[in-house]
This record gives sequence, C-alpha cells and structure tokens, in this order.
Amino acid sequence: MLKVNFYDLNSVEEDKLKFAVIAAEYKDKWILVKHKERETWEIPGGHREERENICVTASRELIEETGAKDFSMIPICIYSVDRGEGESYGQLFYSKVHHLGKLPEFEIDEIKLFDNIPENLTYPLIQPHLLKKAEEYKSKKMNVETIDRFSNIQKDIFDNKVQKGFNITNVELEFCLTNGELAEAFEAYIKKLPTVGEELADVAIYLYGIAEILGYDLKEEILNKVTKNKNRIYKDINGVTTRISEG
Repeated sequence: MLKVNFYDLNSVEEDKLKFAVIAAEYKDKWILVKHKERETWEIPGGHREERENICVTASRELIEETGAKDFSMIPICIYSVDRGEGESYGQLFYSKVHHLGKLPEFEIDEIKLFDNIPENLTYPLIQPHLLKKAEEYKSKKMNVETIDRFSNIQKDIFDNKVQKGFNITNVELEFCLTNGELAEAFEAYIKKLPTVGEELADVAIYLYGIAEILGYDLKEEILNKVTKNKNRIYKDINGVTTRISEG
C-alpha cells in the first residue's frame, strides 16, 4: 500500500532527495500543469539532476514547467513515498508567482489555475497530500508579505551567485568568506569608518546565501529564534548576565 510521509527540513541527507515539488500560487489560485503525453493534471516539479542543489531544482522546474518569471519560494518540508519497497524522498516547496511568461518548449503542454485540486490527477494517491501540506503550512506559518520580502532577498542573493558562476556547492568556503566579511565589519567599527553598515550588509548577504544553499528559510529561522529569545529569562549574577531559563 502506498504511503506518503513528511519529515522536517534537513532531517534527510540531501543526496537522498530525488524530487522537488512546488505548490505554486498565482493570483491566489494553484498552478497545475499538464504533460504533453498525458491528459491529467499535476503539481509542478521534477527530478533533481546529479549534484544539483535541491533549491536550484525547484526553481528550475518551476520555470521550465510554468513559465514563471518572477516568484518567491521557500521550502516547506521533506516528503517520502513508500510503495512497500522502501522510501523515495523529495522536498516540497511553496511558491508565490508574481508574473507568468511564455511556457517554455519542454515537456508541459498546458498550465491552468485552480481554486482546489482537481480529481483527474496524474498522481492521485500522492499529490493531494502534498497540496494539503502546503495549504496547512500557508495558513499556519506564513505571512505572505513577509515571505515575499525575505525570500526574495534570499533568492536574489542566491541567483546572483549562480549567474556569476560562483561555486554554490562549497559551503565551507562560503562560511570562510562570511568570517572574512565579519572581520572586515569589526575592523571598520574599531577604526570608526563610515563603511560599517556596508560591511555588515556583506555579512548578511553571505548568511542568506548559505541559508539558500542549505535549504533553510532564514526568515523562519530568525522569527523562531526571536520568539525563543523573548521567552528566555536572564539574571545578573556577580556582575555577569546569565541565562537562567529557556522560557
């Protein structure tokens, strides 16, 4: 019996993620696509290419299958499909599309906007679960305006690296460069230079880039961390501010 399971982001090794599926909205309707060789509808998505970052897979598939030109995107969770012979894994994304261009000449014949998922699906035992997960995530977790602002920044930073040919798979190098930028910001502060803000912006840019590479939604992480920090209790103990409770 087929079973769909869900897991937290980064709980499964990335090399096991074989698919990216994107629950994409345009004008408050879900975008579904129809393959040239089928008469059924499906959520945009596809196979991850060898050594391709799963976030790159998601962006590439959304563009190729819908013609999306301007969009924000965040990862929701990892999912798996188990047909009784072991699990195959993919990553589920949510995207808000702002502009649709011409549909590329690839595998998709048609796209259509739906208020609700239709019955004639290519994967009727799988994709309703994925769209339901996306709807739950959207209703419980997301402020769309905030998502657009933060996710667009994160995506723009990442896309700029890709366009300039940077090695986006070398996370260790990215962390080293981030440390270098932080050192430059500290030096500017010590020397009272007017470039402190600019140097801090460089640090933020590298952090956003690393988050995109690793598949973290930095906006969500920041909001969760702020909430956690607000609930912590601190006390002055012998002149040292000490955390005494996680809240």
